[in-house]
Parts: sequence; C-alpha cells; structure tokens
Amino acid sequence: MNITPALLSTIALAAALPAAQAQEFGQVVSRTPVYQQVAVTRQVCSTTPTPAQPKSSSGSVVGAIAGGLIGSALGGRDNRTFSAGLGAIGGAMLGDHVDTQAAKPGASTVCQNQTSYENRLQGWSVVYDFNGKRYTTQLAVDPGPTVPLQITPMVPPMPPTAPMISPAPTPLPVPAPAQLAPAATAG
Repeated sequence: MNITPALLSTIALAAALPAAQAQEFGQVVSRTPVYQQVAVTRQVCSTTPTPAQPKSSSGSVVGAIAGGLIGSALGGRDNRTFSAGLGAIGGAMLGDHVDTQAAKPGASTVCQNQTSYENRLQGWSVVYDFNGKRYTTQLAVDPGPTVPLQITPMVPPMPPTAPMISPAPTPLPVPAPAQLAPAATAG
C-alpha cells in the first residue's frame, strides 16, 4: 500500500480534530424568561353541617313492639307475659337510642375537581454576541452575564485526489557513440 502525502495529511487532520475544540464565552445582551400556561386539576373538598333531625317516638314504638314479640316468643309458657313486657321495655330503649343517633347533627363532605391555570417557567430566550455577531438561543437555565460556547473549527473538505500511480520508469537518454572523423593521411 502506498501512503501518499494527501493520505498522511488527512490522517493527521483527523487526529488533531478533538484537540482543536476550544471553550469560548458569548456576552449575553438580554435574557427573557419563557413561560407556558399549564392547566392544573385539583380536588377541592368542603364539609357542610347537616341540621339535626327532629326526634320522633317512632323508634321507641317500633322497638317496643319488636321487643315484645321477641320476648313473648322466647319466654316459656309460664313466663310469656313477663318476657313480653321485658322485651317491650328493652326494644323501646333500643329504638329510642337508634332514633337519637339519627337525629344528631352531622356533616357531609362534597368533593369537586377544579381546574386552574398556572404559568410555569419553561426556559430562557437568550440573545448574545460572539465575534461581532449577534445570536439567539433557548436555554433551560438562566446563563447569567455570559453563555459558554463550544467552538469547533470547520475544516474545509479535502479535494478529491486521484490515486497516485507510479509512472513506469523512463529510460535516460544515452548519448550516441561519437563518430570519429577519418584521420587525415599524410600524403
């Protein structure tokens, strides 16, 4: 394989590219926060008191009847009246207790989903100067007075080269033998 000068310069340039990068800074001219309006849904619950229900005697009456029937059924033949009376008293007391609990004031909780809109910071619109030119970019964070830049020099593409073929050796011209002039004869 023939290594040509063009191939050597290409290899040397490729090896030098990572080292050719430089850290530069642009001077920030202005930076403006960029906001986006976002819908936010929240659950909002409220508790409202429920008024006390008027107390009725229906719980006592129903409890006395039920207790009397149960006491009568459970009491023996001789104690049926006593058992029915005792069941009626116990049932009336239990019915009154249930009625009292239902009549107490309480509270009810009602929940609803409410959508509100918030402005959220999305990034920064930054205008900066570098080497006499003005540029604009979007950044996620506020860069401050300078913006770091990563500069990579552009290398012009190498012109295509024809493969180098060694020409066939050219013979050197060989001088022709000298012609001798006939010698003069004395005569």
